[in-house]
Amino acid sequence: MTHDAAAFRMVVKDGALLANGMPQFGAELPDDDVEAIRAFVADEARFIAATK
Repeated sequence: MTHDAAAFRMVVKDGALLANGMPQFGAELPDDDVEAIRAFVADEARFIAATK
């Protein structure tokens, strides 16, 4: 999901997975912060995949 910025934003900001237990951070996080978190998670995933 980290490759799709819109989907990531829907989950983190809009609460698309609230029913599954993922909290919604809409009011607390500006769009720039959501994008920074997405980029960080994507980088970490690439790093982990490269070490396997």
